[in-house]
Amino acid sequence: MIEVALTAMMFLGSADPCSTPVCSCAVSANISKGVQEAFHETTAIFVGQALHTSDTVVWRRAARGRHLDSVRLNLVTLKVQRAWKGANADTLQVVSGPGTCEYPFTDGESYVVFAYAGTGADASTEPALSTSKCSYTTELFKADTILAALGPSRRDQGP
Repeated sequence: MIEVALTAMMFLGSADPCSTPVCSCAVSANISKGVQEAFHETTAIFVGQALHTSDTVVWRRAARGRHLDSVRLNLVTLKVQRAWKGANADTLQVVSGPGTCEYPFTDGESYVVFAYAGTGADASTEPALSTSKCSYTTELFKADTILAALGPSRRDQGP
């Protein structure tokens, strides 16, 4: 597989790999093939409009240890407009981050979202959905190739 490294420059200074000075992701140069691979790996794929974004702090297990540490994530509530996989509710909350791999959602904009089972707000909560710049998540107006690779949605809520 041909891989293309995507990078985003920013520094937040943390031990998390996505908080290093560069967010580096390996994605297939063949978008159609990459989207089909991502389809099998994701929990949910949908088009959603960002209704509200906010910073939130979640607790998670430290990389090497038994203690919990806190991390700042971006929490976005999205109104589901179309769905290919998962996304059975009218609205979903997705977390993104931390650091340079955080996907920059903007209130009011629509996105194709590739979401994975993630970490809940604390150790006792159910898993949440998460995404990052390393997924095929992208703004809807830039997603023609991705939408073509996905084919018809299984659910269409309209705009």
